[in-house]
Amino acid sequence: MAPQSFLERLRAKIEERGWGKTGTQGTEDERTFIEDILNGSRTAELYINFLKKNNRTDMSILKLTKESLEDRYSIYHSAITFTNAYAHCGTTSDQFLRENLDWLGRASNWAKFSATAALGLIHRGSYINGVRVVKPYLPGGSAPSKFSEGGALFALGLIYTGRKAGAEKELRKGLSEVNDPIVQHGAALGLGVSALATGDEEIYDELKNMLFQDNATSSEAAGYAMGLVMLGQPNERLLDEMISYAGETHHEKIVRGIAIGVALTMYGKRDGAAAVLEKFTKSNVSYMFVPSN
Repeated sequence: MAPQSFLERLRAKIEERGWGKTGTQGTEDERTFIEDILNGSRTAELYINFLKKNNRTDMSILKLTKESLEDRYSIYHSAITFTNAYAHCGTTSDQFLRENLDWLGRASNWAKFSATAALGLIHRGSYINGVRVVKPYLPGGSAPSKFSEGGALFALGLIYTGRKAGAEKELRKGLSEVNDPIVQHGAALGLGVSALATGDEEIYDELKNMLFQDNATSSEAAGYAMGLVMLGQPNERLLDEMISYAGETHHEKIVRGIAIGVALTMYGKRDGAAAVLEKFTKSNVSYMFVPSN
């Protein structure tokens, strides 16, 4: 349950010293056992097995909701997608999706993004099969849609929430190699949740470079993701960079992304929040939130 940054340092120390269960030089099996606990794979396996066996989702509620709402409205389509994803979170059960393929196929644009991203919630913690589940929708896969590709990258991050090792390569590739704001939006969000609270400044800098591209779609997600990576780990340089850029951009979406990102960075740091709020109010950001006459 500790922050990912602490767990990574602890794993590095164990690898360096070769400790086993007894606190002395351990066998390879003992070190593997400890590594599986610290990287979350052993816990995730227990959670998935439990949730699969005890899945009591009332499918009639999902069916009735779907039949009651007009699927031609994307907002309703997304709402049902999220309802199903939350109901089956971590169970790996995609029964509702398989039974409603025609309905699922009618999703378009951001509703398609959401429908694909929802796979990440359903398969959350499925570290062994995570990449395989979303592979058809990833960039270069068999479902060529920018919205599906972006959603798949976000889904990958959700599957490996707080465990960046399983998704980092694919997500950083989507961030840097695919020159499309929608795909980059999904890659940034996925990288943010998978690298949650790592304090990884290398990933932060990659996201910052995307932020500085000043694209309303991808830069907004970069702002959120920067905050997720630095969750509860503020430092003055990073905060100054984010707040300063919020005063320079003319995109309200980017300002919103940065504002939430800064709030996430300050998570749990109540005593330091007043100084950050003061910086915001003294910058040029405040004009974005003042209604015009």
